[in-house]
Amino acid sequence: MANFTVRTTKPSRSDKYAKCYITKGSGGWSGAIKGSPTDSACDVLSNCVGYVQGRFCEIDNEITGNTGNKYYYLNCNAEYFPERVRDVYPDLKMGQTPKAGAIAVWEGAGSLAGHVAVVERVNTDGSILTSESAYDGSPFYTRIRYNSNGRWGAGPNYPFRTFIYNPAVKEGPDITPTVPRDETKNQIKVLVDDLRVRTQPNLKGVILGFAKKDGIYNYYKVSSADGLTWYQIADGEYIAYAKGWAEPLPAKDPTEELKKEIESLKNQVATLTSKINKAIADLK
Repeated sequence: MANFTVRTTKPSRSDKYAKCYITKGSGGWSGAIKGSPTDSACDVLSNCVGYVQGRFCEIDNEITGNTGNKYYYLNCNAEYFPERVRDVYPDLKMGQTPKAGAIAVWEGAGSLAGHVAVVERVNTDGSILTSESAYDGSPFYTRIRYNSNGRWGAGPNYPFRTFIYNPAVKEGPDITPTVPRDETKNQIKVLVDDLRVRTQPNLKGVILGFAKKDGIYNYYKVSSADGLTWYQIADGEYIAYAKGWAEPLPAKDPTEELKKEIESLKNQVATLTSKINKAIADLK
């Protein structure tokens, strides 16, 4: 699972990094033109270039804690994003393998300007969930795209070019795996699907990814910071607790369980003794 929040709804002005989707002339951080039709809250919409530049920026800021837009000049025609990366952002890597957080780039046939989208998630069946926008079209939409036609679901006028990878997005399994329920250990059960795992027990910790909903994790330390209770689930991995987010499952006191077992055995012995005494009395 990638270490950023998957976007499935249109950006709004109340979002933490809304300025990624607002043009510089309107007080935002985007180097893109205004969209058409122009969204009243995030004026780079509707436009695939403005949206994708904003989303790339938003993902970087969410993970790293940066503010501003490192990718201001990703503002050319969509099909020329690879050339812009080569000339202005040579450290960005490109390739044909889809990865979460990457920009997908399509060429446009003839006078068409191409298209770009952001990969929100790579699914287990090989398909990808993308978030997108369209000039003179919808300000925001998502799609499940398959590569059965070699163009990631696009029509014949949009040959696929490449993926541009977001360097802030961590790859591979970052989060400690879930464990079976064990009443002898301190554990915590996650109740939501967007509970962040951070490198420190505070909101300044870098986001590593998300804990698994309904998953159970052992915890080793409990601390408080930023108005939240933090549970350490592994070395350098912490989740925040608030009501409705997770359910702490402290280990049961083994002495209490032993006391209950002893009491139960006493009752069984007393019952058996009573039956034996009665049997002896009946024999007399």
